[in-house]
Amino acid sequence: MTVGQDARRSHAALREDWRDIAGSLFRLGATSYGGPAIMGIMQAELQERRQWVSKERFLEGLSVANMLPGATATQLGIFLAYARGGWWGGLIGGLCFVAPAFVIMLALTMAYAALGVTPIARGALYGLGPVVLALFAVAVYRLGRSAASTVPEGVIGVVAAVASAATSLGIVAILVLAGCAGLVLFQARKPRALVVMLSAALSLAVLATTWWLNGSAPGSAVSGRIPNPNSLLDIGVYFLVLRSQVPVIRGIKAAGRLITTWTIA
Repeated sequence: MTVGQDARRSHAALREDWRDIAGSLFRLGATSYGGPAIMGIMQAELQERRQWVSKERFLEGLSVANMLPGATATQLGIFLAYARGGWWGGLIGGLCFVAPAFVIMLALTMAYAALGVTPIARGALYGLGPVVLALFAVAVYRLGRSAASTVPEGVIGVVAAVASAATSLGIVAILVLAGCAGLVLFQARKPRALVVMLSAALSLAVLATTWWLNGSAPGSAVSGRIPNPNSLLDIGVYFLVLRSQVPVIRGIKAAGRLITTWTIA
């Protein structure tokens, strides 16, 4: 077989992978709902059934996606598409995954702006609440079987959940602290004293920085001001700070208060 034939076969295989990526992620983007729930479906469909990546590689991608600001499910989809089809695969996968949600959200927003919410529609939306909680529960169960399969992993997950719900630590600080714990606990060999010392020092630095930020500007991302609803830049900056500094539960409450304030105004 000649070099040219090898190149053509390789190119054909890549195109087949790109078609697989486009079809799979477009279907997931159009038929799967709830961010955490989608990640559980991604694991079942793309990792377990289609074998795009190994279980360990999937968990690495999940960890990386959770460390980045923005839509975690989208970032995980891009990671899996890149692992399957390279740079072009990641780009195609990201666009195909986001496109259905963008079109649906745009149509619903235009309908809401034109028609408002009738009592019937409001009742239907309230009925969706329990379904969303059920989707989250299924996603937590699916991902938990892989990401927290040992006692130390489970303890870290529980502590992180409590810290997110009951303390002023932001998601970034919690992820850094969890990473420091992982450096000490999850190594093939016993960690060196230097690794333990560096992890402890970094943990103390994160805690001190968080304490200083909360003390110097308490609740600044949540209650310090209300962004101008007519300024896209002001809204973008507000939610960027909210996403990067505020725990998830407090962030949801802050967004709810913001929407209530805009509605009353």
